[in-house]
Amino acid sequence: MAHHLLWFSVSILTLLTYFSFALDDRHLKPIMSACNALSAALGESKVFGPNDSDFIESTTSYFSAFENELKPSCIIRPTCAKDVSVLLSTFKPFAARGEQLAVRGGGHMSGPGSANINNGVTIDMRGLTGIEVDHDEKVIKIASGEYWANVYEKLDSLGLGLSGGRAAKVGVGGFVLGGGLSFFSSEKGFVCDSVINFECVLANGKIVNANSNENQDLWLALRGGGNNFCIVTRYDMVIFKQGEMWGGSVFYDISTVPQQFQALYDFTTDPHHDTASHFILSAGVNNGFTAVMNNIYYAKPEPNPPALQRFTSIQPQLTPLSTLRIDSLKNFAHEQSALSENGLRQKHMTTSFKASVELLSTSWTLFQAALEKVKDVPGLAFALAYQPFPNALLKSSASQGGNSLGLNPDVDGPIIMVCLFSQWTNKEDDEKVLSTERQLVKEINTAAETRKLDVGYLFMNYCFKGQDPISGYGEGSKKKLQAASKKYDSEEFFQKSVPGGFKLF
Repeated sequence: MAHHLLWFSVSILTLLTYFSFALDDRHLKPIMSACNALSAALGESKVFGPNDSDFIESTTSYFSAFENELKPSCIIRPTCAKDVSVLLSTFKPFAARGEQLAVRGGGHMSGPGSANINNGVTIDMRGLTGIEVDHDEKVIKIASGEYWANVYEKLDSLGLGLSGGRAAKVGVGGFVLGGGLSFFSSEKGFVCDSVINFECVLANGKIVNANSNENQDLWLALRGGGNNFCIVTRYDMVIFKQGEMWGGSVFYDISTVPQQFQALYDFTTDPHHDTASHFILSAGVNNGFTAVMNNIYYAKPEPNPPALQRFTSIQPQLTPLSTLRIDSLKNFAHEQSALSENGLRQKHMTTSFKASVELLSTSWTLFQAALEKVKDVPGLAFALAYQPFPNALLKSSASQGGNSLGLNPDVDGPIIMVCLFSQWTNKEDDEKVLSTERQLVKEINTAAETRKLDVGYLFMNYCFKGQDPISGYGEGSKKKLQAASKKYDSEEFFQKSVPGGFKLF
């Protein structure tokens, strides 16, 4: 009965409310109806059309130009879980007619359609804000529209930290659902492993909690399973005491790549891995300038600890560019953010393999051949970033209740995850760059398979459209995710009506 009353009230309000949207004629009537119904249900202050400043801000604030170029028919900005519940209940009859929506947090995923949509409805979760620290429970409760910058600002003043994003301007929401890496991953596991409770809204509008005691299968699914089950409105995460750290960026001549690979292998496979250490190795070209950049971090205020001296001792260095120092978690996250700019033609792709110096070298040789194909593209930045998953990280992850990533420290590790990053100026070069990178990923995967060093795993946060991280988690994990989807989203709303992200079926 309540369902029929909701349908009736939405229909009446739709007739009484009129929105003037610049829409594609093919979608004019149904989407205008959806936007009008949502405006009536939520209030006009939370629904924005193409002529509104909030609409313009939202559709020009993504990390990638691929997302900025998509234009929804309206943008909804809920401010609480109840709003999200009303939104989904209101949209449900329109979804039954084939209408679709997108959900955005910080908007950092680079693939087109990840968190925006053409001629549909985009839910901008950045209206859900608020950060609450529970000192007794050692937990921080983070609304899903927050950025890591605000989280670290709050924790810094309290002498606390958490296993969160490494870049301040990245949003909390999608980052956690993709797994996530932090400065503390060797000790704390993946970022998703630190979430002890998700507050979320199911497709039927019901607000639920998912944790180790309540809806446990949903809790595990959300730890790395993406946007396939519900809309998360709050993340409750473990916090810990954290003072200043040591770290920063070190730049080297490109000739040091062989030394870097040996050091990276030794670091990743060290049986006595120092879990306070964290490291990223990047090498490539940016507007004609070639170099190696290491991002080096130590969770204690101890300069140049032994675990990281294998990197800091490599020469020659471009010493004037070094930023190594003792500083706060907050400031290191802001430094990471300064390494990129929003709104450009830029993207990530990813793969991974078992640690091997020979395979690292092969991947670099393949990269250099790929670079030759695109080196004349205007505004080109083209690089590989190698990120180690030592067994300490995988074991820590496995000890925290489980997740969806499908990684077994006794079988899969230690692992090198590779992020392929590219940036360029002109839209007409899209296919040239993208096809070159897809081929490069394929060649690296083939090299790993030939050497029996492939692991299949893909880090969802760095995946691009066309990659399949869910299958990369392994058949067992995928079946569990599909079972959770059938249980909590039996009508497949998040599979069919939310096309962005990486689907289960």
